[in-house]
Amino acid sequence: MQSALTVGVVGYGLIGRTHVRALAAVDGAVLTGIVSRHGPVDDEGPAAPAPGVGWFTTQDELHTRCAPDVVAICTPSSLHGDQVRTALEHGAHVLVEKPPASTVAELQELITLAEARDRRLAVVSQSRLHPQLAYLAEAVHGGGFGAPLLGEVRLHWFRDQAYYESAPWRAADRLGGSLPNQGWHAVDLLAWFLGPAVSVTAQAAALAHQVEVEDTTVSTVRFASGALGSIVTTTATPPGEPAELRLFFERGTVRVGDTRIVEWSAPPDLPPPPDLPPRPGLVGGPGDGGSGAADPAAIGADAHRRQWQDLVDAIRSGRRPAVTAADSVPTLALIEAVYRSAETGRAVPPDGGDA
Repeated sequence: MQSALTVGVVGYGLIGRTHVRALAAVDGAVLTGIVSRHGPVDDEGPAAPAPGVGWFTTQDELHTRCAPDVVAICTPSSLHGDQVRTALEHGAHVLVEKPPASTVAELQELITLAEARDRRLAVVSQSRLHPQLAYLAEAVHGGGFGAPLLGEVRLHWFRDQAYYESAPWRAADRLGGSLPNQGWHAVDLLAWFLGPAVSVTAQAAALAHQVEVEDTTVSTVRFASGALGSIVTTTATPPGEPAELRLFFERGTVRVGDTRIVEWSAPPDLPPPPDLPPRPGLVGGPGDGGSGAADPAAIGADAHRRQWQDLVDAIRSGRRPAVTAADSVPTLALIEAVYRSAETGRAVPPDGGDA
């Protein structure tokens, strides 16, 4: 019988707590250390998830004293690249929150390092592991819907000014904007279903907050498949609505609300996806959790549990995880292109040249 993989969590804010809750329900993994500037007690009271978990103030201390097999990176976005590199250099496998790096170039360097160290580098893209969406992807990629025609992302969320002031990086770091911070998962699904983009035209602005980053983006996308797409992300629209993804194909239409398929129009030879009930038992929301449209704390832990279980099983069996860092390259490239287009006023390709 294989021994459980030891896990360290770097960062213990809202998303770090989500990972800790998820890990409590994962077979073959045990939490052994947390890096937190607050220690085991923070401003919200006792924070220790279980007896015997070590608390550290630096990531190097975690690796030196705890030597976890796997590390979760749950810190502000601009720190991800350096902290992934540190974990890989200490010989750990990594599950990093989105975005996995600040730029595509940095992400490619991390992928190369992970391959050289024979370590798994996975990115939190938990929506891809939802059984309904995995079923949809199989149907789309297998040609069951015919050629893709149009994809639309609508993320009309709301965050108040206090949200940005409570963590200054959200207001000052470009990766705190509505597109990479709130919109990542919806854009990731769009790229997963419709394939690589070849041209992006975009505008971005801060419309409702005193911030240096954008709180609203509007983009149009042309995909290599010939399909067109639109992406709207914002944190400026109270009270906030669940994210929506609509996909139009030659042979049907699908609408996804957050992580569940809510509309399915397809030929008879494509039966509808499994209608899965919420999975109870994880603190922080039923099933895959509530929508983060108005409250980031409403997102539950079950989707993270699903991705953690996949990663643990992949490490123990030697297979590829369901979502690797390489799978996130098109998503990060698309987000980079949106910002580059908004800054230049031109249509640009995700690779950085002229469209």
